[in-house]
This record gives sequence, structure tokens and C-alpha cells, in this order.
Amino acid sequence: MDTLQMSYLLTLTKENYNITKTAKRLYITQAALSKSIHNVEEKLGVQLFQRENGRLVDLSPAGKVFIERVRQILDTYDIMCEELSVFSGEISGSVKIGIPNDIVNVLFYRSFPKLIMDYPSVHLDLYEGISLELEHSFTANDLDILIALDYNQDGSSEYERALLASQPYGVILDKKHPLANCKTITWDHLKDYPLALPTRSYTRMLVLSKLMKRQITPKIAINAFSSHMLICSVRHSQIITILPQIFFNSSVREIDHIIWLPMADPINWNLEIRMKKRHRELGDTVCHIFDRIKNTNYTPELSSCHQRNS
Repeated sequence: MDTLQMSYLLTLTKENYNITKTAKRLYITQAALSKSIHNVEEKLGVQLFQRENGRLVDLSPAGKVFIERVRQILDTYDIMCEELSVFSGEISGSVKIGIPNDIVNVLFYRSFPKLIMDYPSVHLDLYEGISLELEHSFTANDLDILIALDYNQDGSSEYERALLASQPYGVILDKKHPLANCKTITWDHLKDYPLALPTRSYTRMLVLSKLMKRQITPKIAINAFSSHMLICSVRHSQIITILPQIFFNSSVREIDHIIWLPMADPINWNLEIRMKKRHRELGDTVCHIFDRIKNTNYTPELSSCHQRNS
């Protein structure tokens, strides 16, 4: 049994013992994952998982002991690799980065490939997901670095934080929408039209909080995880979605049919990066990757937004 097999089984527990999701996350086949589980259990001579009708449902008592030790072993292995990298003069190890859905494609499509090329001995695991779930994983130490919206919920001194990008939210709507000729959209405008909002996200919380303060009951027509789906929903309809301009910029296929308009009294889309301060004290690989992402200039991505002709 090697560290790769250990990491497979640890990932399986994080995916609620779902073979399909785990295999997809690990970029291996379901058959390869099932074989790895069988080989480890056969080698140890114990069943690590409880099964119902052939499906994994939980850890067995032995499995709970095993997974706890696996966490310790993998953490120690990563620390060892980082410490030994000092002697080779090369930064190495593994870094787990959590990032909300869609953000990679709109902001990091230039910088992340270069980051991977510049650190060939660092294994970067990117975990895309819903912001709220990523926050939970980061708090539970399942992620080394978190890239997320700054919702000002946690002022903990345990984290080092830095702002990566900031833009005001605006509205995206069809070019033939009744509000399309407005120079600025007010929050009161929104009470008369159906909205498309992201599901279980900080953007949704920010928008609904703003509407609530103005005693506006939103007419939510569509909920979607994908910003592309939200943007597509406004075409040939009176639906409005509320997103930063950078998402509008990324929707090149829809650009001939839609426009982005600024809002009066807008809320801000503040994207930040976080890590535990202990990484700074150690000066480890996580700290190096954090600094590289933090110090990257994202101005080209933020400024290359399609402007509406006045």
C-alpha cells in the first residue's frame, strides 16, 4: 500500500463513499478505484467500509482507525517533502486549493496553467465547488488554500487573507429588455421583473440581503449553480441576473444578445485568498503558492470587459 492508495481512500470518505464521484474527482475509472479498495482491504485483512447491497455506506470500526492514521501519515509525508525540498533547492509537495465554480474560467485561465508549469514538483489539487461547502472544507483543514468571496463572516486571526479582485455587481439582461435603455439600474427596478440567481452562494446571500433591507420581495424565476446558465436565461426574456462584469465578459457566445448595466448603490464582488497563518510561520510550500496567487496581476482579466456603447 502506498500514499496514492491512501489518498484514494481518504478522498472516498470526503465524497460520502460515492464511487462514481470519487473516481471522477481523482480522474481514474470506477473499476480502478474499486480494485484499489479491494487490494487495500485484502492486504490489511479487514473490511474498512460498511456495505449495503454492495454499496459503500460508511466506515467500519477498523476503517475509522485506518482513515485517522492515513490523515496523519499523509500530512507527515507532505511536511517531509517540503522539508527535504530545501536541500534540493526546489519547492515540492502538494497543495489543495478550493475555488468556487466558474471562477477558474473567468479569472485564473491565464495564471493557473503558468503556476503549474512554474512549480513542476508541486502537486496542485483544485477543488471546485459551492462557496459554502468549500468554506466548511477549509475550516475542517481539508483545504490548504481557499479562494472565495469575502463575506466578512469570519474575522479570525487564525487566517492570513488578501484581496485578489474587486468589482461592483451589475445586471445582465437582454438587449430588448424594457430596462435596456437605462444608464443605471436601481434596486427598485428589480421588483417588477423575474430574477435568475445562483444557488447556495454568497452572491445569492448578498443580493437577497440587499433586497430585504429595501423591503423588496424578489420574483425568483431561476436558480442555477452555473453563471453561464444564469446569463443564458436572460436571452429573449424579461429575466434579469445580477453578476460582476467579469462574468459578462466570459460569455462571448451570448454577447450579441445581452448587455451589462451598472447599478446604483451596488454591492461589491470581493474575491479573496486565505490560508492558515501557521503556513507563513513554517514558510512551507502552501505559503509559496499562496504568495504566488496573491501577487499575480489580474488586471488584464478584470479590465477586458465588454463595455456597452452609450
